[in-house]
Amino acid sequence: MKVADAAGHTVGRLYGNAKGDHVVVRIGNALGSLRLVEEPPYAMPMESTNSILWTGPRCGGQAVIPAGGALKARGASSPSASDRRAVPSVNTDAATWLKPHTYQPAGRFVCSESGSSGNTRRPMLKTTDEMLREWVVKDRLHDLEMAYCRGVDRRDAALLHSIFFEDAIEEHGDMYSGRATEFAEWVFRDFLPKYELTAHYVLNEWYRVDGEKAEGETHRLSYHRTRAADGPATEAIAACRTFNRYECREGLWKISHRSVVRDWVTERPVDDSLYHGHFGMALSQPNDQDASYRLLSLFPRGDRL
Repeated sequence: MKVADAAGHTVGRLYGNAKGDHVVVRIGNALGSLRLVEEPPYAMPMESTNSILWTGPRCGGQAVIPAGGALKARGASSPSASDRRAVPSVNTDAATWLKPHTYQPAGRFVCSESGSSGNTRRPMLKTTDEMLREWVVKDRLHDLEMAYCRGVDRRDAALLHSIFFEDAIEEHGDMYSGRATEFAEWVFRDFLPKYELTAHYVLNEWYRVDGEKAEGETHRLSYHRTRAADGPATEAIAACRTFNRYECREGLWKISHRSVVRDWVTERPVDDSLYHGHFGMALSQPNDQDASYRLLSLFPRGDRL
């Protein structure tokens, strides 16, 4: 719905549909957050800035702002004097009411005063810069998880080492618990030599960023193939979740603590015939002979994050 000042000039748009709902109003290039305090057509402003990105439930329908020195939707009747006293007016000059807000960390909602069920939530208010920073950080955390997979499967020790801080801790079930740098050495010395090939996959990823620290939960699948001296091979497929804590030190994000829990695991014989004929193609290699080093110039061996 268009929002107009008392003179009828269009100054923005307003979206929302019910009492207690949170809405967003655009005035020129500014976005502001408001909360409906009566059945439409009345709304009141909440704390906001001129670079807010708004997220929250129920964005749709119509709502307007009270008149009388305030913004008013075209065609809406002016409220009575008592209504104007009960509902704070919104000045037509956006700069006078678009004021700094208190930052809420990603993913944290504060229950609204309307409704006691806890299902009604206020929107998360973040500036554009804050949201962009969060996206950049999450992209870096994703890269760390991808590097873990490639470091292990291509058996690139330098890459695996580079995702951890020197004092980071790795808790890897009954297999290992201790410093992550020593975990990386153990992986290449004692664990990987038992396998002909491994493949690690990241499924669900969920990250929360809070200043210079972050946390993440990732769901993963891992594939381990062993081959007996006389030829037959066995493959184990396992699912797990990792709970990671990350920190930014001197401008660089890395893993400071990593813990793993098991979901399920299964083992079965390998049918070597499936790797020929219709499904035949070059096989992945757990070393510098892998095709990726020949075909991808931006993924060199010994890369560091």
